[in-house]
Amino acid sequence: MNKYFNSLRKIMWVVLPFCLTVSCSDAWEAHYSTDQSVSQNKSQTLVEKIAEYGEETDKFVQTLKTTMFVKNSDTIMSYYDYLNSDQVYTVWVPLESSISEADWAEYTNPNKTLQQHKDVGQKFIKNHIARYSYSIAYEDAKVRMLSKKRYSSLAGADATFAGVEYKTKNVPCKNGLLHFLDGTIEYLPTVYEYITEEESYKDNLGKFFLTYTVDEIDEERSIVSGVDDNGEPIYIDSVTYKYSILMNKFGNISEEDSNYTVILPTAEAWQQMYDSIVDKFDYSYSKYDDRYNDSLQNYITNNVLLTDMFFNMNINKKQNLATSTLYDKNDETSGQEVLHKYQDPYGAEGIFRAHVIDTIKCSNGQILLTDKWAFDADYIYNRTVKCETEIEKAVITPTATKSSIASFDRDWTLRNLVSGRKAMRVDGATGWQATYNVRDNLKGDYKVGVVIINNEFIPGVMEDQWLPFKFTITGNYFGVKDAILNPKNGRNAVNYTSTIKEIDEEGNEVSVPVDTVWITNPKTGEPFIMSVPQCDYDVMMDEARLTLNIKCTVTSAELSQGKYSTMAVIDCILLEPVSEE
Repeated sequence: MNKYFNSLRKIMWVVLPFCLTVSCSDAWEAHYSTDQSVSQNKSQTLVEKIAEYGEETDKFVQTLKTTMFVKNSDTIMSYYDYLNSDQVYTVWVPLESSISEADWAEYTNPNKTLQQHKDVGQKFIKNHIARYSYSIAYEDAKVRMLSKKRYSSLAGADATFAGVEYKTKNVPCKNGLLHFLDGTIEYLPTVYEYITEEESYKDNLGKFFLTYTVDEIDEERSIVSGVDDNGEPIYIDSVTYKYSILMNKFGNISEEDSNYTVILPTAEAWQQMYDSIVDKFDYSYSKYDDRYNDSLQNYITNNVLLTDMFFNMNINKKQNLATSTLYDKNDETSGQEVLHKYQDPYGAEGIFRAHVIDTIKCSNGQILLTDKWAFDADYIYNRTVKCETEIEKAVITPTATKSSIASFDRDWTLRNLVSGRKAMRVDGATGWQATYNVRDNLKGDYKVGVVIINNEFIPGVMEDQWLPFKFTITGNYFGVKDAILNPKNGRNAVNYTSTIKEIDEEGNEVSVPVDTVWITNPKTGEPFIMSVPQCDYDVMMDEARLTLNIKCTVTSAELSQGKYSTMAVIDCILLEPVSEE
């Protein structure tokens, strides 16, 4: 709080005698130019002083009287009474002649709807009022209005406020200070306000944001008069702010002091994209009722489409690279795939230019309006699913089978070949099995691959174990009776073998460090397709619905003959979406 008031002191000046050099009517000059008894008379409140100037302020006073708001949750008050209190404010009064008749008709309407009261109060009245007394003297400043917008106050001979010229300034009153403007202060929405208030988005994206938004008390900026019987503060003037779990994730797009660029499809384009993918996010397996499942489906689908829409321009300073608010620089050194990065964003096909049909200026950035959802589905959500075996701890049988985590952080051959630079090593007798949980899949069809590391590249493994690994694989889904992946050759399960040697371009046999074994039909070479009946995307569960079982099928004879090894170092299991084209 002290820090807040210290910053205010830099722009709060003792009111000085002043001379006005404005070109105006004789009546206007009689009020302001040289009459020091008027300019220094502080016996009148702000609204009394405003009302004194007749036809140039009548409609502003009428607007104050006819526009209501709810104070402290239980008191209905007009803005006229609000400015007639003992609280100190500065008001920048727009002269009547600077505003159109149509706008004045809206502002002064005595029969406003509830929404009109809110809009006129927020976007017009509060946009011309600030707490405390702001004298226009010798220093430029930034002033925070009751609307929460911040505007530049430029001092000197060519003084302006929010780019609007003064008619006159520094008129002291009993409870504050008045300035008169030769124009109105334009209200620009925040990114959040545009999304939630623009009519075309009210039935889809705007409604979604509002569902997960609440108003919170800003305790630092609110004024407290005491506490109630329960020890809770009593606010005589409360300031609220928007709190949303979505803004926690994607960026505080309601904050005035931020600077975002947002890639936003038109409402029609948003709805078309939503409708085209929503079935992939079907959670109807849930133990909860359909209302919960539908809510989860709607929440995840919208979240997916929002993924890389938001860019914090305070940190995006490069012309050749842009990162969305979900980018994590730690991914650069983790060995995982780095996401949320866009090269050449300002190029013809860049994220800030492709498909853009309009630019909407906001108080905390800009919205680039696009004619389609401007991202690559395969990059955002329809991605290859990786089951990291070292993370998804497998159920391994028999229990005597040994397993451990192999790390490749310092192995310069494998550190960039192994996902996450770690893998699961399993050493067991013939017939061991490992069942892995698979998460983050969508509803739909997948090809399956098993990534196996050559034993030759594992430190400490004897040469007699530098052999291929042979296995079968099956997939099961909770609640589904039959296996959803069960590769067969006739009646027999298909055995798959890792590749450890290959012939290079020069005809030499070389070792293969890492091999991806795709689960295919041995006769046709076509992949066996695993159809996953429901979605498990982005949902935390103790036990995943989808499981994949790998069984070592090396026989005792094959082991003794040195054909295969029962040791396997499995990096991960891949689920690659099948293209719908």
